[in-house]
Amino acid sequence: MKDGFIRVAAATPAVKVADCVYNKEQILAYIQRAQEQQVKVLVFPELCLTGYTCGDLFLQDALIGAAEQALLEIVEQTREIEMLLMIGLPVRKGTALYDCAAVLYEGEILGIAGIAGSGQKELLEAISGLQKVSSGSILYTPEGAEPSELVG
Repeated sequence: MKDGFIRVAAATPAVKVADCVYNKEQILAYIQRAQEQQVKVLVFPELCLTGYTCGDLFLQDALIGAAEQALLEIVEQTREIEMLLMIGLPVRKGTALYDCAAVLYEGEILGIAGIAGSGQKELLEAISGLQKVSSGSILYTPEGAEPSELVG
């Protein structure tokens, strides 16, 4: 941090449709470059672990499993990296499939949120100055605290 500011970046790696191993390697390369440039928040596109145009392949267990495995390998390889990462992937819950973003920090999955209705676009527009914000709040949960303890 310099003068109270942190470096935030967005990455757009080359992806191969349904090739989660290749896409994971591209993501890890961007993370390494961002670390060298002292980035503290790095955002990747939606579905960057699988590619966006997988069509019917999204219905295959093999693709969803490969995306999950790739995410776990990224988690493992970023344990020593002090950078907040947002990585897009498909997530299955029951019979439903969701376009989600996993949020990682120092080798931990902090959360997984669906893209639609998550407020992610609005937050990025507010941070970048594209959207004027007159009020609002961001909830940060200190380590060891439960979110319910913070709501009055």
